[in-house]
Amino acid sequence: MEKNARLIAVERDTEGICLAALEMLTESLYVEERRRTLRAIEQSADPAAALKAGAGDRKFACGYYIWVAYLFSIEARIQAGIPMELTATDAEGLLALREARVRFDNEHPQCRCGRRMKNDLEKVQGMCTACKDAG
Repeated sequence: MEKNARLIAVERDTEGICLAALEMLTESLYVEERRRTLRAIEQSADPAAALKAGAGDRKFACGYYIWVAYLFSIEARIQAGIPMELTATDAEGLLALREARVRFDNEHPQCRCGRRMKNDLEKVQGMCTACKDAG
């Protein structure tokens, strides 16, 4: 580690947690595209190089995404009615997750078919591309 490097207590960086969660939620819109990319990578002559070239650029250290995944799992348990004891840090993280969902909902409203609108063009059209193409 560098002499002047400092460690970040990820679980206490609520704005970073919110932004990492928003990034993960946005990535979830492109699951099919990622599957196609992964299939192409598997068929590549050099899969390792293709995977590295096709890797998305995330804005935060991996610890943020691990913490957000942990918070998503807590959220799922709570929604399923499983009783849990939360720490103050967990509760703050869940509030950051809630804020990320609000931002995601504003940035990617649902189309009438239930899909999320991925971009500004779809929002201007008032529907997702699939519904527009369907007529």
